[in-house]
Amino acid sequence: MNLLYHGAIRLRLHRAGANLIFPKRLVARRLLGYLGEVGQGPESGTEAVYFGHTHLALQDYLYQGVRFHNCGAPMRGLKFQVLLAETGAMSP
Repeated sequence: MNLLYHGAIRLRLHRAGANLIFPKRLVARRLLGYLGEVGQGPESGTEAVYFGHTHLALQDYLYQGVRFHNCGAPMRGLKFQVLLAETGAMSP
């Protein structure tokens, strides 16, 4: 199984899969749906969502008035970028 996984990475199959299976719009729509269910949707003032665990990097992707950010994955052939977020919190 490990050999299959590494073979898929070398062939960059994970790259195509990330874009086809989880397009930006679908991911944003699902996240907004979840946020709405827990009372944290745009109507509660949410303007930006930082999330992880998808291979597709996003920065400032606007969907229904909310900006979505994801750092991507540190895997061969995929874009990865550490995201900085200003929270307004002050460090001690």
